Amino acid sequence: QIRNEREEYAKFQATEKLRSDKAVADLVKPSNSALVCFTNDIAHRVTQRLDMTLLASDDSNDEYAHLAKWTMQDNHEKETPTYPWISAFFGFTNINPDGSDDYTRTDILLRANRRDADSNKNAQNLAAKPNYKDAVAVIEVKHITSEEAQAFAQLIIYSCNLYANQHNRRFVWGFTICGSHARACVLTSDDIFASSIMDINKHKGRQEFVSLLVNMSYCAADQHQLGYDSTIRLDGRGNIDEIDVYDEDADRMVPYKIFAMTAIATRYFGRHTRCYLCKSVAASAQPDGSNSSADDGYIVIKGTWAYSTRCAKDGSEKAESENARRNEALLMRRIAKGLEGIANVDGKYAKLIHGGTVRFEKDSGGATEEDNTDTVFGAVFSSDPKEEQQPEFRIHQRLAMTPWCCPLQNVANMDQLIVAVADVMETHTAIFKECRILQRDISLNNMMFRDLDDGSVGDVLIDFDCAKVMESGSWETWPDRTGTYPYMSINNLEADSLVKRTQLDDWESLIYVLCWLGTTGINDDDCEAYNAKKQLPINSWQHDDPAKVVKAKRLIFNTSNSFYANIMRWFLKPEYSVLSALAMSLYMMLFFNERLLLLSHGTVEVAWFNQRSLERDLKTCLDKDDDIELRDPFERRAKYAEQIADDFLQMILEERNRALKRIRKHNSQAQSQPAVT
Repeated sequence: QIRNEREEYAKFQATEKLRSDKAVADLVKPSNSALVCFTNDIAHRVTQRLDMTLLASDDSNDEYAHLAKWTMQDNHEKETPTYPWISAFFGFTNINPDGSDDYTRTDILLRANRRDADSNKNAQNLAAKPNYKDAVAVIEVKHITSEEAQAFAQLIIYSCNLYANQHNRRFVWGFTICGSHARACVLTSDDIFASSIMDINKHKGRQEFVSLLVNMSYCAADQHQLGYDSTIRLDGRGNIDEIDVYDEDADRMVPYKIFAMTAIATRYFGRHTRCYLCKSVAASAQPDGSNSSADDGYIVIKGTWAYSTRCAKDGSEKAESENARRNEALLMRRIAKGLEGIANVDGKYAKLIHGGTVRFEKDSGGATEEDNTDTVFGAVFSSDPKEEQQPEFRIHQRLAMTPWCCPLQNVANMDQLIVAVADVMETHTAIFKECRILQRDISLNNMMFRDLDDGSVGDVLIDFDCAKVMESGSWETWPDRTGTYPYMSINNLEADSLVKRTQLDDWESLIYVLCWLGTTGINDDDCEAYNAKKQLPINSWQHDDPAKVVKAKRLIFNTSNSFYANIMRWFLKPEYSVLSALAMSLYMMLFFNERLLLLSHGTVEVAWFNQRSLERDLKTCLDKDDDIELRDPFERRAKYAEQIADDFLQMILEERNRALKRIRKHNSQAQSQPAVT
């Protein structure tokens, strides 16, 4: 069922995001005029030879066989292959990032050849079964032209695995062969750009296709054209080894040694956020896997493709504006300055070492260029000036941060979890009040922790690339979705909502995080029990369609009975009773706050029938002066966001104090017990 839903969603995305653009093939054309002549001559000679071969072939009507001949002919036998950097592999089984098979197959995989001076090693490399780490592009073949939409959907699914296995991948190349129609595709963070149709039954179409393969092969030296990141270097085995971070203040590249990936890109589209555990290139120690302190030399480098705004050529739009450019580095500097000297949140938020927009060398003279969608796809974006919808603009950001911490689901017990999330929300509140920045992405992935000397934990709030500055002091409506679907607020999921975004959206996200942990397990040991319970109502929050997620959440959270039946009764262990009580208290405070009118309760609009009950409510509630005609409970609650958020913080800090007492009591008892010999 999950696989079928995944394929249906991929088909929907293929329809929504497909853009036809004849300039796609230009992305891999050599920039050197001499090399252009050289590759054109090769393509011409190869096409002529293929024309003769196909005319003499008995299976000339089989396009799949055509493609096999084109990609493989004379490529392995010659000392100087036609396509020196790519080769084809057929019938490759599609493997998920975790090693499991998702039961789809790439028809043809174009992989990178690792050329070696030893001819025997070359033969071994070519004979070895490839994996997604080697893939330059994937090719999906269908027998009839009417199946093109399904072919594009398959490419979307394959792209997810390429991103997950190639941590230096910026965009993905793919091809579709449907009947006699071939198209080259570039899958970006937001769109699928497809070339004009190349009819492989005709000489012109064959030459266009061969030219594209030759250009892809000979532009391998300029990996940016193939979608790779040249600021990430590989070792001899093809594994990531070093990464450069651009220091905007010093205007220089700072190299780091990569030891591990702490987050990989696993989605079809979006920011493709990755995190690398690193040290300076001078360090060579390998982390032992234990919890790390801030001064052990390890840092986290985060890379992401963030939405931004194109700067006007006349300079009317400032590039350094936090909201205009979604510049996370500037936001982190602002937070560090605003929270300086506030002891209770010190060390509880990510601090920037250096970073900014990724820059790569433009030429051998040392000139650099910003890595963004315009510099990468400028030819494609500008090829159709009449196009009404301008493609989304993103900038490639990379930040070196400290401290290095562990994921929240590595906590040892429930009390540590409560302390950790309370620290996060205390920091979240301080950032808003002192810096006027709303984080907007409270999720399981953005709350990290580290062990402290007293046996408790300290939590660290990370990820501010969805954050927004609230300079005006008033709440705003934002037509974008920000965050992670399972933890996004209902208001956030409804991108066209006119309800103003407030602190309550992030507190609502915290409720979802606690519900998720309570039903699936607070750590890896408890998650084993969850594996036996696959059909939980909360699983509906993982759907790729935000409309289905928001529908499920509205139904579950509309009444306390529904909340108990779908969430609370599925909490894993009796030991989770404190977590269960906290989740219920937070839920009631948000959705059924006693200080608010009944009109402000639940998740759907209600009608009033009892005027005397309404008058009684007006005397005791915060919203006694509200417009009675305003029936949207989310809109009503947004008017009192700051008062309700203060109540939230007080409640969770009181629960944190009780958890700390239990932790200290447990540690004291453990120390008083005699040692066992």
